[in-house]
Amino acid sequence: MERVGRYRIDRVLGSGAFATVWLGHDDELDVDVAIKILAENWLHDEDIRQRFLDEARILWRAQSPNIVRIHHIDVLEDGRPYLVMAFADQGSLEDRIRERVTNRRQFTVAEAVEISVAIATGLEAAHALNIVHRDLKPSAVLFQSIPGTDQTQLVLADFGIAKSIAQSKTTVATGTPHYMAPEQGEGRVDQRTDVYSAAVILYEMLAGRVPYAFDSFAEVIKAQAAAPPAAIDLLRPDTPAALAATVAKALARNPNDRFGNATEWKNALIAAVSGESPAPASTGPVAPVSGGEPPMAATMTAEQFLAAQALSLI
Repeated sequence: MERVGRYRIDRVLGSGAFATVWLGHDDELDVDVAIKILAENWLHDEDIRQRFLDEARILWRAQSPNIVRIHHIDVLEDGRPYLVMAFADQGSLEDRIRERVTNRRQFTVAEAVEISVAIATGLEAAHALNIVHRDLKPSAVLFQSIPGTDQTQLVLADFGIAKSIAQSKTTVATGTPHYMAPEQGEGRVDQRTDVYSAAVILYEMLAGRVPYAFDSFAEVIKAQAAAPPAAIDLLRPDTPAALAATVAKALARNPNDRFGNATEWKNALIAAVSGESPAPASTGPVAPVSGGEPPMAATMTAEQFLAAQALSLI
């Protein structure tokens, strides 16, 4: 593939079950762009096609500096739709976490909280549109250069399985198991679901691993049901008590015990590192620490969820 519409194609940036993202160049504007093209095998699946187009509508409506901007949508000659988005030239949070783990160089508490506050700001914009992301994970958190400066901007992407809060009851789970809130196993999501995922990301930045670092989807779901994760300040002793309590609250199994929305979560993070009173933490037995690192995050398909359900693990 050499061109998509007016855009010159350079290379593949990434691919998933439903689409491939290419690095392209807009010769007219002289700017790099990311082009997301629906996979050919899903061309005639109306539900997947609609989900793909819904992502374009979400990104267009968001109008937030912390959500990736969409420039254009069109259709290839073979009928596959594609989205043209701003290119995140500074990579993903997943890249940064892996680099830190590999080099044994931890995020400072301040760095991790700053990133988490920016993520929460992006979620605020989505939630204001009654949209739940449902698949928030480090690979969906991107960084792009701010023109004319040496600074970068954090943006959220991958809203492909996002859904309106008003239509948030589904019959199967969707998401990436290491970052999924427990209620997603029952097909229920709301703003508190995204808060849980955001807290998992913060936990991972501080601890170097996710709260439930098991190898399989079924083990993660089973562990979530058994006990809360180890307190973050046990794994990262320099974590302020107020921040540890805030993270524990956001990771509560029961959504009613978490922060109600992204704004509450963001305000709690800011308060926790400014010396204000800590949020009340959830209590109960602590989940055991598993061995090894989890595999690369992958979105759980309906088939994988149903297979785990058949094993009576969820």
